[in-house]
Amino acid sequence: MPSINFIRVVDGKVDRKGNAPAEDFYEMKRQDPRYRLDDGRPLAPLPVPKLPEPAPVTVPSLEELTDAIIKFAAGDGSGIDAIKAKRKG
Repeated sequence: MPSINFIRVVDGKVDRKGNAPAEDFYEMKRQDPRYRLDDGRPLAPLPVPKLPEPAPVTVPSLEELTDAIIKFAAGDGSGIDAIKAKRKG
């Protein structure tokens, strides 16, 4: 009968380590689900690193430039003013 290494995890920490026959381990696990195989994995997954937030884009898009030029050609400077306001932040 194979022997199994086990741990019992309580509140994220190893409370008990041991070795037991497979049948005994599965009976313990049935009675208390905090028992699990000791396979060397970390108890909790590694935290996800916080990535830096990208800086807001102040450069106008091609569509914004095209619309501003068309408006400017028609005598309306509001498109250019909107681009200037966006660049100032």
